[in-house]
Amino acid sequence: IEHGMKTGLFISGIATMVIALMDLFLGDNTTVNIQFENDIALFAMFFLVAWTIGHYARLEQSHIKELVNFANIDGLTGIFNHRYFYESIEGLFIQSKNNHTQLSLLILDLDYFKKYNDIYGHSQGDLLLKGITNLLERNVRKSDILCRYGGDEFCVILPETDKDEAIIIADRLREAVHQYDYMGKENLNNKTMSVSIGVSTYSTQMESYTDLVENADMALYRAKFLRRNRVEVYSSI
Repeated sequence: IEHGMKTGLFISGIATMVIALMDLFLGDNTTVNIQFENDIALFAMFFLVAWTIGHYARLEQSHIKELVNFANIDGLTGIFNHRYFYESIEGLFIQSKNNHTQLSLLILDLDYFKKYNDIYGHSQGDLLLKGITNLLERNVRKSDILCRYGGDEFCVILPETDKDEAIIIADRLREAVHQYDYMGKENLNNKTMSVSIGVSTYSTQMESYTDLVENADMALYRAKFLRRNRVEVYSSI
């Protein structure tokens, strides 16, 4: 029954059929079949219990799914949040380590977003974040995992992706944001929104998924420090 109402009703039907056949073939059919008559109430109870508990089991599963979404989805943008990012990157890092597969990570930071917030307010800033999120979703692959890291920072986990391919994807995202048309861009530097992106790729020297995140973060810092609106790749000395 806890597997759902349909499963519960199906099993109830099988149980009813088995008992009914036993009553009809093994019971006394010379007169009124008392066993079958007595078991009719049992059959009704099977279906009643399966339907009632199945209904509540369905509500419970729906509620659990809602709670999982609340825990993993960012309330503003509707994409995965900081918590889900760390949960995913850890699992994929272990998978890459065990299977010797490629894994890359992008960390994106919107340039001059604070200035935009100061000029137009947080409500308009939230609308811009939603617009940028939709733009990023359209420009990543189905296998990629897009997350909001916090504030105006986003992360994209790229499974089965080497450094060269990650750079191509990062530059495509950078260019898409650079071309994005939105309200108020005339008051920003260069009169456009831009994004700085740090790229890191899994290597056998890494001991933990945190190394991958820290490398991407350092590459992002370099991109912001040098000029902004650029992609930087972490390379170890």
